[in-house]
Amino acid sequence: MTDAKVLEELKRENLHLREVQKQYRNYRNTMREMLMSGELKHKSTKVSEVELFNRPVIASDGGVDWYGEVTSEELIDGVGLASLLGLTAGVAQHSDAGWLHVGLDGQKLLIAKRTLRHSISWDQINAVNAVYGNRTVEINGQLYKVRLPKGANSDPTVDASGYDVPHSHGSEWNRIFYRLTNDTYIDAWNTKASEEPFVHLAQYSESDLILDFRVPEPNGSFSWCQETVGSDRAFRGWYGVSTLHRGVPSYPRSSSGWRPVLERV
Repeated sequence: MTDAKVLEELKRENLHLREVQKQYRNYRNTMREMLMSGELKHKSTKVSEVELFNRPVIASDGGVDWYGEVTSEELIDGVGLASLLGLTAGVAQHSDAGWLHVGLDGQKLLIAKRTLRHSISWDQINAVNAVYGNRTVEINGQLYKVRLPKGANSDPTVDASGYDVPHSHGSEWNRIFYRLTNDTYIDAWNTKASEEPFVHLAQYSESDLILDFRVPEPNGSFSWCQETVGSDRAFRGWYGVSTLHRGVPSYPRSSSGWRPVLERV
């Protein structure tokens, strides 16, 4: 290639680079204007909501479909959901942790990845009608029932605590959380025998989901559930994914947590 052709080619590339830079500056300025006006946030939320329930299944087993995580920006954060419900009790935490997007026997659910409030009682959650799915909220144009997880296979359930106890077998908690978590436990008594054989759909740790009071961030390490146990209420976690215990519904403590489930209407 002659020097003249080389020079011509360099000029052409330089013109192209200038055009790309001009387009980028225009894009950047447009994004800045949209961000300042609030339009960008609005559009991003709407697009995410449209796509939220059209995502492909990543893996499936035993009637559980795994769609992956949904960010708080795509859906709602913990503080925002509590505000919608008028829930002021407890202490907010992990507001931006996001959501676990699963299907259970065809029903789409979004489960808080971590407990979004600690030091909260079952009664305080029930006071805003957010235990059984009787409360409906609208998020980005979509209606959801707000409720607690189902930790046992009947309600009321048996007055007995332990690891993978018979009255937990086949429960919503067992079917979903056994498949989403790995098999490394702080407490070796944990077992997932009732669901075996099954396929792991994800490999979350006890620390990732706050399922044991000995993890680095232990507040809210047990999740209040719906079921009545005598005069108490059931909860899962605290000693690991397979544990089912009971607690006094009126008593908030640092280990008690609110892990809301959003059920698409």
